[in-house]
Amino acid sequence: MLGRVRVAGHSMEPALYHGDHLLIARIPPRVGSVVIARDPREDRLVVKRVAAMSGDDLILESDNPGHEMLVMDRRAVIGRAILRYRPLNRSWAIRRNELHADLPPGATARASRSASSVLRRAAPTEPRGLP
Repeated sequence: MLGRVRVAGHSMEPALYHGDHLLIARIPPRVGSVVIARDPREDRLVVKRVAAMSGDDLILESDNPGHEMLVMDRRAVIGRAILRYRPLNRSWAIRRNELHADLPPGATARASRSASSVLRRAAPTEPRGLP
């Protein structure tokens, strides 16, 4: 089963930043993996890295050294992060004229024609077989 969570806070920087999204899967934790777990101290979720495992206990740490570690039961883990992505509202498309803003007008068309003619010249005119 897959789910997603949004990172809140700075405890996992520089690996994860506030506002990043994580795709999580219900797969068992392992040392070094990033997990999402129910915080035993409060009614919230935490995103932490598994530092060690001993029986049913996990030691979870932050990547940012200024934050405390947690010891919790393995059953508190909801899932393991398998993908980090940024939300679409933090992404943008580059318009064609923004790519070549420093070139004079018409230069992009000339560059495109030049590149395609070079590619045509470089392409083999007849199939070549192996010797």
